[in-house]
Order: sequence, then C-alpha cells, then structure tokens
Amino acid sequence: APPAQAGETIQPVPPTATSTQPTPTLPPGSTLAPSTTPRSTQEILRQQGLIFLSMSDGKYKHLFAYHPQYLPLTRLTNGGWDDIQPAVSSDGTRLAFSSRQNGYWDIFLSDLATGQKARLTDTPAYDGSPTWSPDSQWLAYESYIDNHLQIRVRSLTDPNQAPLELTSAPGDNYSPTWSPLGREIAFVSTRGGSEDIWVARLDRVDDRFINLTGTSTGRNRHPHWSPDGRYLAWASDTPGISTLYVWDSLAPDAAPRAIGNGDIPIWRPDGQVLLAEIRSPNQTALGAYNL
Repeated sequence: APPAQAGETIQPVPPTATSTQPTPTLPPGSTLAPSTTPRSTQEILRQQGLIFLSMSDGKYKHLFAYHPQYLPLTRLTNGGWDDIQPAVSSDGTRLAFSSRQNGYWDIFLSDLATGQKARLTDTPAYDGSPTWSPDSQWLAYESYIDNHLQIRVRSLTDPNQAPLELTSAPGDNYSPTWSPLGREIAFVSTRGGSEDIWVARLDRVDDRFINLTGTSTGRNRHPHWSPDGRYLAWASDTPGISTLYVWDSLAPDAAPRAIGNGDIPIWRPDGQVLLAEIRSPNQTALGAYNL
C-alpha cells in the first residue's frame, strides 16, 4: 500500500460506533410465519428501506423518496433552487444533502419525521456529497478548497467545531463514503493522475491511504460500501460504457467482480441487491442487480 502523499496533512479522525445491521428482506418466493408477517406498509418500508434520490423537476432538481412496490415517487423538496446528493443517516431519522438555497452549495440536514431543515455548512465554496458515520454523529463531505476538491469531516454534536481535514493531497479528492464498520472512508482521488478509488484508514497515521484501482484504465467513480462493510461497489467508465464493480475486503488482492452496466451504485439494506443508475441516450432509469 502506498504511503500518504508527500506534504499531506494527517489529522486525527474521531472513532465511531459500529452500526447495527437492519432486518434483512426475504428472498423471492419465501414466506413469513403469520406471527411475524408485516401488518402495514410502514413495517415493510422499515424492513426494506427507501430510495432517496434527486431528480430534475421543471427548472430545478428536487429530492424524492421512492419504493418500487410500496411508495410512489414522493416529493420531499420543492424550493426555487437545486437540492442534490441525498444521504440518509445510519439511524434512518435524518437526510443530509447539498442545496443551492442561498445561491451557493451548502450541506443541509432534514429531519424526516418533522420535515424541519437546518444548514450545516455556510461557505461561498461548494460543499457536497455528504456521508454519515455509523453512529450518525459525524458527516464527511467534499469541499472546494484552493481550486481542488478535498474531503472534510464535521461534528454534528458540536456544530461550532471546525471541520477536520481528511485529505489535502494534490489533485481532487471527492465522493466520500463512510464504511458501516466505522474505521474507513472510501473516496475518489486524482492524486495519481487518474480517477481511482482510494480508502482512508482512519485508525492509522502512517500508510493511511491505499489505492484500490491503480491498475484500472477506466475512470472510477461513486464508491459505496455494503451494509455489512465487507464489500465496496463503484462504477468504472471506459469510452461508451459504465460498468459496476464489487471489491471484497476479505479478499483484497482478488480482482473486483464486474456486475453489469450502471452508475452511482447503492446497496439495499440487506446487502443482496445493488441499485444503480442506468443511462441511455434519451433517459436515465433506475435498475437493480440481484447479487
């Protein structure tokens, strides 16, 4: 594993608790005993989770919630500005997203029970792509600093605390995703000259950063951890096609597994299905791969 880049500042990142895994959904064709059968749509949604997405709607992009069987596309925001990149907290109570409500991009938090919103960052620079720590007490995000994207970590229990600096290497560092196990953040970096998937091991100072895709010829983007923290999915662009890959952290030297066409992969809460954006010349769809 390559060491941290020369001149890169390493700041300590706080420990996080390991998240509790959600109740898995049933495989197709199986049944539940009558005593445990969900009695309402709400119970089913609690088990299976929701899809949160940003979608162009008229002049602006707004946030929506959706389940392909149990919840029609439901609008969450409707302001005269763009809201993008929603990320739900590990405890399922809040949504973080990037919004241009004030004319520039900041991170906002929304309480899903009450709909109340609060601004977390307030800078004229772009802030986006939020990702939650497993204990929902910290947020990592990308920020445009000195003409480059860098990753910062911010406390949600002490908003007055200055954000911690996770990256400062040359090039751009962006699209962070916090492992459910708490001690790793995967992200995209161009520090090696191409768009590669890197992992920051938060409990290390020396050799903190490792490159997972250094031999890849494609543009690697949008990493996302599986709910149990074992697998990391991402999209790799080669001319004319975007392919989803899954890497197994228990077999780190094995080649990543190609899943199929798609972009922006997201895992279902039980880890058995990978949701992805499927692009064609005239439309963008949602697709799912049963793993």
